[in-house]
Amino acid sequence: MFIVCQSFCKRARGRNACVKEGDLEELFYLKANGQVLLGSSKHEKVESTINYMVHHRGQLTVYTCLNDTILPSIDSPQPDDKSFT
Repeated sequence: MFIVCQSFCKRARGRNACVKEGDLEELFYLKANGQVLLGSSKHEKVESTINYMVHHRGQLTVYTCLNDTILPSIDSPQPDDKSFT
C-alpha cells in the first residue's frame, strides 16, 4: 500500500508541472448516459480528492499505530522512530 501511494504521488507531482494558469477553472462534469450528475470546477474536484486522500491516510496511520505496527517514514521521521536523533 505504501509503495503504491509513493508511486502515485511521484506521478501526480510530474503532471502538476504541466498545469497552466486557468486550466483548473474549467468546468468538470460527471455524466451517466449523457445526463449530468455533477458539475463543478476542476480545481474543486482536485482539492476534494486531495482532502479525501489526506483524511484516509490519517485514518490508516491511526489504525496501524493502534495495532502496534511501526509505520515507514513518509514525509518526516515518525515519533516512534528510535533511529531519529
